[in-house]
Amino acid sequence: APYWRTNFSDLTPPQPIGDLTATSVGSQTVILRWTAPDNEGKAAASYSIRYRKGGLWPGVWDSAAALATPPPPALPGTQQTLTVAGLDTGNTYYFGIKSKDQAGNESDLSNVQVVRLLSAITSAKVLTNGQFQCSFAGEAGRTYIIQVSTNLTQWQPLSTNTIGFTNSTFVFTDSQTSGFRQRFYRSFQYQ
Repeated sequence: APYWRTNFSDLTPPQPIGDLTATSVGSQTVILRWTAPDNEGKAAASYSIRYRKGGLWPGVWDSAAALATPPPPALPGTQQTLTVAGLDTGNTYYFGIKSKDQAGNESDLSNVQVVRLLSAITSAKVLTNGQFQCSFAGEAGRTYIIQVSTNLTQWQPLSTNTIGFTNSTFVFTDSQTSGFRQRFYRSFQYQ
């Protein structure tokens, strides 16, 4: 009579990753960082790294976009990074990782890292009255916060704008530029 032989010697999946973070965020890129999980003292066999715009949890994992070539897992405790490029400017993404061992056991979903990409400045100019005006690109129908800084370390909210449903940019004018030698601007999606 035919029979199936199954190896039940490894039923333990790798530990879930618990420290997924975004170390650098641009307008279309993010650098993710995490610690390689423990897989009974050795490296896991593979990673599945996925992301979505509308939240990420186990019930939607299979419908999330998967990165085609995630890095191979390192030895447990090793810091790993990955640059994800080609994302949509000004959008919010939810990233997560699962790892798999050599026997095919899959870990639970890592902590989910929420990443708000910066909006891209598409044009900038100083008006004849000394005011600064710029256009930001983002997702139609979304609200964006513009922040200002004089030193690139301390940022203050300056304005909140919503992009209309018929376009993907908004124009911002800073009427408070007098008295400042330099000002820096950034914009990101409001949640």
